[in-house]
Amino acid sequence: MFTGYQGWIDGIRDWLDVDDYTDAQIASFLSLAQVRMNTDLMSSRMEKNTTLTIDGVDIIPGEPVDLDTAIPDFSKIRLVIPSWAKKASDVAAINELLSYIASDAYYDDELTYYAIDSMQLHMYPPTRENGTIKILYYPIVPVISDTLDENIFTKYHSNILLYACGLEAAPYMVEDERTTMWAEMYGVLVENANSVVNKEKMGSVPLKRQIRSL
Repeated sequence: MFTGYQGWIDGIRDWLDVDDYTDAQIASFLSLAQVRMNTDLMSSRMEKNTTLTIDGVDIIPGEPVDLDTAIPDFSKIRLVIPSWAKKASDVAAINELLSYIASDAYYDDELTYYAIDSMQLHMYPPTRENGTIKILYYPIVPVISDTLDENIFTKYHSNILLYACGLEAAPYMVEDERTTMWAEMYGVLVENANSVVNKEKMGSVPLKRQIRSL
């Protein structure tokens, strides 16, 4: 759509039809739009995975996993697959999971649970030494800037980014009738992008294992 950081700033200004807005104002809209997309968008282009080893040093058996340390670009989780279970873990509320740990009443090698609280990944049954945890997740996409000319959003979701910029500009354009359409289009495009990846992975069953970091 547009090429490079300055190309996006110039392109957004033309699209909004606001010649009197400075580069700094447009850059603010662009930056905030990408923050919005990092919160709302979960597309296949954004997916990453990593495997953590319970080594007794960086990750201690039986202790929560510090996601800030283990996965620095972590934003939202998709699946947690421990090596000692026969299927992916089910998500649980943190108070529910802690009660499982305290009572040990739900122990079952075939069924595991996870919860995220304050960027700590809690698991039940607890993590095991020399085991691994495969984590499928959505990262925080770095925003384009004067030192980064493109990212996943500009390469694969440029239409969504454009409407997101419109939403960030909308409070300064209260009498512009286009703002309602921008909000509608942004919502539709995000929903479509998220539903496509859900159907690819889960068929017609809604994805239930996504949980945002708290």
